[in-house]
Amino acid sequence: MLSSLGPGLLQTFTEIVEHGSFTHAATRVRRTQSAVSMQIRRLEEELGCRLFERTGRSVKLTTQGEIFYDHARHTMAGMLAIGIQGGLCKCRSKTASIGQSENTSMRAARRPLRSLLACRH
Repeated sequence: MLSSLGPGLLQTFTEIVEHGSFTHAATRVRRTQSAVSMQIRRLEEELGCRLFERTGRSVKLTTQGEIFYDHARHTMAGMLAIGIQGGLCKCRSKTASIGQSENTSMRAARRPLRSLLACRH
């Protein structure tokens, strides 16, 4: 089960993709570069595959990373649409329920994603 998948991790992942650097992403999400690296390493371990090819100071998505990025963008768009990301929601409780179609829901996509992203040896 992808227990660590949440808005913060999805934002970190997409920042890395969009800025091509763990360091730049860390600055954007206000974390240290080592914290961002650890988050992504845990995510890759949970998914069972590498999401990035690391070459020197730059990063490039693997095929599995491209698939995951597509799902992450759709999920983040859904969160933005209802004001969850970035503390925009002025909810009284600290719990929010997010409703999405099965096509974009990360919860519904976890098992298929894991299978789809599984590294083939």
